[in-house]
Amino acid sequence: MATQTPSIETLKRGLNDFASAATDRPPTIRQMVHDLHEEIEAALRARRTFAQIAEHLTSQGVKVSQSSLQLYHRERRRELAGDPPPERARTSKSSASSPAPSAASAPNATSTARFKRPL
Repeated sequence: MATQTPSIETLKRGLNDFASAATDRPPTIRQMVHDLHEEIEAALRARRTFAQIAEHLTSQGVKVSQSSLQLYHRERRRELAGDPPPERARTSKSSASSPAPSAASAPNATSTARFKRPL
């Protein structure tokens, strides 16, 4: 008995329904901060600090640090203002712009300065 392969349209509808169904996963901290943007703005206007807001959210069960709260909130502010996201600093292992260490600053083969214990 041969099984019949469903049509592409049937597969597309099924996958679309599957993708749009609710999941068991809770929202990320970033998403929570973005969703709470107006409330965080109101707390800041009421002279609360990011540290106080983070402490309050943590007491409510959302463990977030002050620095993460500030970063995610700043992202949302920029997003709402229409600003492009900031470029991340790129680090490369062989950067042509960084100078090579000079011979004077590098320890020589007989130097004991790199050892932490006396010889």
